[in-house]
Amino acid sequence: MCLEWRKLSERDEDYEMVFGVCIFTALILLIVIAAMMPERFIPPCLFKHLAHTPCPTCGSYRALLLLKSGHIGSAFRTQPLMVSAGLMSVIYSAYSWIVVIGRYPRLRIKGFSLCRIILLFLALVLANWLYILGRLH
Repeated sequence: MCLEWRKLSERDEDYEMVFGVCIFTALILLIVIAAMMPERFIPPCLFKHLAHTPCPTCGSYRALLLLKSGHIGSAFRTQPLMVSAGLMSVIYSAYSWIVVIGRYPRLRIKGFSLCRIILLFLALVLANWLYILGRLH
């Protein structure tokens, strides 16, 4: 697996336009809106209510409020996966806007395996969940 910069051909999918410009930009706007919402409008975690244990994303709103108040380290300690995912979304969205508007070559992964990416994602979610559960004790 290696990274390469290349121009898009007619048959290539424009992932930057679909994910970076459209989806991640909308996600970032939703995060900004959530950060401005009063806490009383955020519903409690249904998983935590039913299972009496936090879910893999529990603490995301607290982390967002900590980020909003400038406590980056505390936010990362509260919910490392969501803070990292949010940062990566901002970076990818900025990259996408630049390459789409400027019509620059795109970064592609050669030897891309969707199965490995899914397994990595699941491992990260599990590791984050174990971290959250470990903080309880």
